[in-house]
Amino acid sequence: MKRLDLQVRAAVHIGECERRGDDFTGVAIQLASHLLDVAGPGEIIASRTVRDLAAGSGLAFEEHGEMELVGVPGSLQLFSVSEPAA
Repeated sequence: MKRLDLQVRAAVHIGECERRGDDFTGVAIQLASHLLDVAGPGEIIASRTVRDLAAGSGLAFEEHGEMELVGVPGSLQLFSVSEPAA
């Protein structure tokens, strides 16, 4: 099998969304999209909400700065997600 040297990036946020036909929309979707813009190759970026809900999961969350979004009060704290060091 040929190895594809791909480096995937991902973003995770949780919140309400609305289904419109075959599409989903809402503030949570928009926030996740903005988080994805920040993620680098091979990186997972999560919001503080996800970090708080994942407490005790065994995942490691490292501060990754903050971002401000038009129409969203305050700033959104970002975290880089990884497995804990062995």
